[in-house]
Amino acid sequence: MREAWVVAVIGVLAGVVASASAQAEGLETVRQPVVYGSDDRVDPSDHPDEAIRSLARDSIVAIMTKGAFEVAGGAVGLGGSTLAASQGLCPGERFADQPADAICSGTLIGPDLVLTAGHCVASEAACGQLFAVFGYEWVNGALAPLTTDQVFACRRVVARAETHANGRTADYAVIQLERQASDYVPVNVAPSRPALSEGDAMVMIGSPSGIPMKIDDGGRVRDARQSVGDVLVATTDSFGGNSGSGVFLPDSLELFGVLISGETDYVSSGNCNVVNVCSASGCEGENILYARAAIDAFCDVGTDLALCGTASTCGDGYCAYDETPSGCAADCAAPVCGDGTCSRDEWESCDADCTIQVPSGWTCDRSYYGTFDGCDCGCGVLDPDCDFGQEVLNCGIGETCGGDGTCVADPFSLCDCTTDSRANRAGAFTLALLVLAAATLRRRRWGLVSAS
Repeated sequence: MREAWVVAVIGVLAGVVASASAQAEGLETVRQPVVYGSDDRVDPSDHPDEAIRSLARDSIVAIMTKGAFEVAGGAVGLGGSTLAASQGLCPGERFADQPADAICSGTLIGPDLVLTAGHCVASEAACGQLFAVFGYEWVNGALAPLTTDQVFACRRVVARAETHANGRTADYAVIQLERQASDYVPVNVAPSRPALSEGDAMVMIGSPSGIPMKIDDGGRVRDARQSVGDVLVATTDSFGGNSGSGVFLPDSLELFGVLISGETDYVSSGNCNVVNVCSASGCEGENILYARAAIDAFCDVGTDLALCGTASTCGDGYCAYDETPSGCAADCAAPVCGDGTCSRDEWESCDADCTIQVPSGWTCDRSYYGTFDGCDCGCGVLDPDCDFGQEVLNCGIGETCGGDGTCVADPFSLCDCTTDSRANRAGAFTLALLVLAAATLRRRRWGLVSAS
């Protein structure tokens, strides 16, 4: 029962820390999504609308890391834990036995382009660790079989933003895949920001808490923020792994938004966790970025007839989906083992690109390196998990992990660790217990966050 005790401690202490921080600093906190009213999430196979089912299967991807895969003979296995284990769930919670291998969600917007949240792809280095997976679906009580034909490596980040300034938020990434997704269908993107009103419906598709994709058609607009035009607030039933999920107009099924952040996923119930449920009008709502800003940013640097109305031109510096290394060497480099991108034909022949390579300078347990189990600091070299907003481990109060893999002062710490006040000592003690409990549990944390 040690793990259950740790889960309970984390839940209690997290509430204490959040309350104390808010009272002491008055700072805006970052939260992840939740269920509003009834839980509207369903597997694609259980959704009654054929067009929405097709949209999910043809155009939606789960974002996963290299550490998620086991490949043999073209078949892809996933080695992660279940939702129940990864979140410490109480008995009876929905989808508890399903695998939780995705870190984010995304949508195919071009033959080789995926739109997701900016905080899901923190850098080009992070891109090299990520894959877009089609067909991550739960069917008839089991995970649908996956092959390498459904798995596409992230080749590069074409456009990205993750900012919150002057009352406006931008959080998007357009990534280019290592090959065309020729068996799949790019979505239709709304040509302009839709004029939405309170109560308008929407459809969201993605991987809540990292589990196989779910369709939620029960969300409603709470605040369209038309005068600002960056994000809208809605009541979608969404979780940490839903970051990057496409949000669609219900009639045309045009993409108009990307889920970026929201309320707390799970809350403690005794020695385990349950889904956080808000009333339809309660809590603060989920933040959905209007997608047009991401499309416009891509069109400033890339070419695509459907998205931008521009055709590819050899020599323009952008390797478009209809250009090849043999036809346009000026823009497109031929894939080679060691280039950092795991191409489809390299899965069983190029460990350097397709598996996690633990560097010789790594001094901690090899199973901690790049396996999405937390940012392991002080281990000789930087853990790739630190590029994904993972919880920092092995550092003290008021510290974070620096670029060289060592603990450094955290400029965003809520702890004024130079002030010897009673309130600060109590807060530091509580934070220390929370860090200790989280480090003891070392379970996966799927809630990548951004400013809301």
